[in-house]
Amino acid sequence: SSPLVDQIREAIEKGKVLEPGGAWPLYQQLTRETPNDPQRVSLEIAMIDELDEIGQKSVNNYVKTSAAPFNAVQLRQASEAYANLKTLKPGDAQVEAKSLFSAARVRLAEGKVKEAIALLERSMAIDPKTACPYNALGVAYEKTNDIEKALNFYKRAAQLSPGWSLPHYRLGLQYFARNKAKEAQREFDIAKELDPQFLQARWWNAHTYSQQGRYAEAEREAKELIALAP
Repeated sequence: SSPLVDQIREAIEKGKVLEPGGAWPLYQQLTRETPNDPQRVSLEIAMIDELDEIGQKSVNNYVKTSAAPFNAVQLRQASEAYANLKTLKPGDAQVEAKSLFSAARVRLAEGKVKEAIALLERSMAIDPKTACPYNALGVAYEKTNDIEKALNFYKRAAQLSPGWSLPHYRLGLQYFARNKAKEAQREFDIAKELDPQFLQARWWNAHTYSQQGRYAEAEREAKELIALAP
């Protein structure tokens, strides 16, 4: 075996995968220099697991609304991980859909909304039953001020994933902005119930009660929020 094999395994143990000198660049070097290395198959299996874990962290973070948001560097790493994973699992529809979704999130973070919409539509076409691209399309269409499309995509995301609070929160914000307080209250209530740790949903819930003059309920919500995150 190539001496690169031990270096790759050591990099994986240290959690260095995509960085310069990490497991993935070393694995690519191995495939160029000794493509028939007897350890290549076992390394490939390890690389698939590592890349999938990096990408899936980003997806999981998107689904868990109370999680801290990923920063731009983490989003790019997730997108890169899925792009690399496609080369190890060619033709895998789930990997392709997640790769497109992750790349679209990077474009949204960069303000490249039209590019993001195109990627999300391709992801949705491959996997029409996963809610994440629908919600992200809602965000993208918000940025283009096409609010009706945004609302429709949020509603579809909520239908596809009834246990996910984020689409309800986004719907609540849109209803509140259009002076539809009762509709907004309903969505914020649902978002809070689905994810009690979702602080923004709780704050908007209290704020919406206050705007309607329902001060006792607003006070109750605010006290709950203070107790949760003093």
